[in-house]
Amino acid sequence: MFGSGSISNTTLRLLLISRRYGEWVTGSAEELRNKDRRRGLRRSWVPWRGKTVKQIEWDDNLATGVSEIDDQHREIFKRFNDLLKACERGRSREEIVSVLHFMNTYITHHFQDEEKLQRKAQYPELNSHKHDHDLLAKRFGALETRFQTTGATVQLVIQTAKLLSELLFEHIHEKDRALADFVKSRLPTQD
Repeated sequence: MFGSGSISNTTLRLLLISRRYGEWVTGSAEELRNKDRRRGLRRSWVPWRGKTVKQIEWDDNLATGVSEIDDQHREIFKRFNDLLKACERGRSREEIVSVLHFMNTYITHHFQDEEKLQRKAQYPELNSHKHDHDLLAKRFGALETRFQTTGATVQLVIQTAKLLSELLFEHIHEKDRALADFVKSRLPTQD
């Protein structure tokens, strides 16, 4: 279906996107640490309030070709951006936790929908894929708990961004693409 040049170009593009996102996260954290030092503060985090946060955008290179999965992935991007906006605008801990809880619930339902599709198509990598989902859900749940406890600290927002980067870029590109290709070959009505 794809020539080797197409796959390598797509892989290169996704690596560049992931790298730029990683540089943004690292740069934002360093900028905040420097401001903290200039103020004479000696703590490992500062409140996130008032920081301008770069939003992430859906890239068609992440599309799997299965509309149900792609629509849910787009919604996860939107909700992640909502979380960043809530942190940036200095919303209350309760509001941020509410957005994060909704995201956590949405991601859990998304994983369940993917796993249902895998069972329907008799996907041979179901157990491995489910294991990845379970690990990501556990890590995301732990972040939600930490947000409830500490609020939106720079450190926690960065950890959340890294986890979502892993989910959005690595898991979608590697695991969900393979799943979608298999599903489309087994269940031709899936688009």
